[in-house]
Amino acid sequence: ENPNVKKNVPAMKADHPPTIDGHLNDPCWQTAPQAVNFTDQLLDQPAKDQTVARLLYDDHAIYIAIHAFDSQPGKIVARQTKDQVRPFGEDIVAFGIDPFHTHQFADRNFFVVNPLGAKFAHLAAGRAEKTEWLGLWKAAAQRTEDGWSVEMEIPWQMLAYPGTQKPITMGINFDRFQQRTGEKSWWSNIGPQEFEEYDGHWVGVLPPPKEREVKFLPYAY
Repeated sequence: ENPNVKKNVPAMKADHPPTIDGHLNDPCWQTAPQAVNFTDQLLDQPAKDQTVARLLYDDHAIYIAIHAFDSQPGKIVARQTKDQVRPFGEDIVAFGIDPFHTHQFADRNFFVVNPLGAKFAHLAAGRAEKTEWLGLWKAAAQRTEDGWSVEMEIPWQMLAYPGTQKPITMGINFDRFQQRTGEKSWWSNIGPQEFEEYDGHWVGVLPPPKEREVKFLPYAY
């Protein structure tokens, strides 16, 4: 598989959203679209310890489940317990989304979680300075017999995204860092230089109407 072929995940709505507790036992995850076959960023080969991500949404939020398999789960490294402190030198998983599909770093939001459930977010479009947005998303993590797992709930209102009445494609990606091996792996491999144009795609997503903008409509006429 050429790692630079952009990967796709079909958008699927959740009938019943998951409980954000880090356990991936919610019924919705059984049928959720998966992002699989993570690639080692440096070696351009399948990551030794693989990761499986699942993605759903509804009119309130985007829901993510990530199972980070680890052949030596006793050596998972996690120290950071404070939110909004970027974890360095420990295991993490992350979800990135580019709602306007520009493949530009400036338009990318990313959400990082460690095995203790500590979370760090970077928001695009000038929202990074608004700390009130950062308290809106939820994350939880659990150790498992074969690694660790994470669930995230990212409310749409945190994100700048296009207003549309038709399904669209957004840029997305998932990545993982494993401290024990130093392996950085990506679902859609963007390479050591991290070229955003190699991000994957979330196809057919219909984000909810944007409430904030309704009140400006009368002035448009």
